[in-house]
Amino acid sequence: MTKRHYHSGLTERERAERVGEAHAYQVLNEHFGSDVFIGSSIEIKLHELSHVIYRDVDDEKYQGATVTYTTGEVFVVLNTHLPLRTRYFTATHELWHVLKIKDMINNEIDEERAADRFAAALMMPEPLVRSLWDNLVKDIEPEKAVIMIADMSSAPYEAVAR
Repeated sequence: MTKRHYHSGLTERERAERVGEAHAYQVLNEHFGSDVFIGSSIEIKLHELSHVIYRDVDDEKYQGATVTYTTGEVFVVLNTHLPLRTRYFTATHELWHVLKIKDMINNEIDEERAADRFAAALMMPEPLVRSLWDNLVKDIEPEKAVIMIADMSSAPYEAVAR
């Protein structure tokens, strides 16, 4: 991936979200194929790129973390106490850190916000979700469409509803 410069006329949140989304589509194409729901394969990808540690931590605020040692070894910790959809979202968020995407950006951004948007865009590619949404809402209520897309993408319901 090459370094990118993003518009400074945007709010900090908008800039972070654009950065996260742009890199998600690049990673989707390079690592998974375009316009697919990655679902549980995110954990397989993390295992290829880092050491993944699963821990049951009874704290819903703790979802996971990425640590890179001076040796270059990368460790990702995922909290198994949380629902599986949340763990997949967290794993996708942590992929941002594992790939060191922040190092490819010329601007200062809210890295955690960018990583969250990266995770959402990677788990739910907009063209695929938009196509599904348009077809689903012809026949069912929007709330049921959200649930169906969440089920297909293995994403948290809240992420799909946004």
